[in-house]
Amino acid sequence: MTYENESWDDDLPNYRTADEIPSSEISVALSSLCFLGGDPYLAMQITGIAIVDQFIMGIEYDVLRELHETERTPPATVFLSAQTQMWIFAVYELLRTWLEQAKDIIKWSLSVNLCAGHNQRQGGVLCRAKSRNWSAT
Repeated sequence: MTYENESWDDDLPNYRTADEIPSSEISVALSSLCFLGGDPYLAMQITGIAIVDQFIMGIEYDVLRELHETERTPPATVFLSAQTQMWIFAVYELLRTWLEQAKDIIKWSLSVNLCAGHNQRQGGVLCRAKSRNWSAT
């Protein structure tokens, strides 16, 4: 049974073309995440990811065009797959580093709060942590 009047394109996602996606879009999105934009090392990683993203996007469209023209898997697909895998590793490393920094910030915050509580109990004497034992100095 065929459906001549039904448009199958309605079920497909409406992707933007490469020209419609600004090169800075991924950088702006990642930099807007808490604690990501202010760190120079993470900002450098974000820039690298954005550059590679634009590079991969160009290859994706070339592979897609060649696939439709030849109806065969283009040889560049292997290169595209390898580049995409490295891009994913770069994003993973960025998020892993970001998560470690967030954990450190939480740990430091808890240490300051514990120290402040100890400080109040000691009548304002400054304290420092020594392997889970708090001592007044």
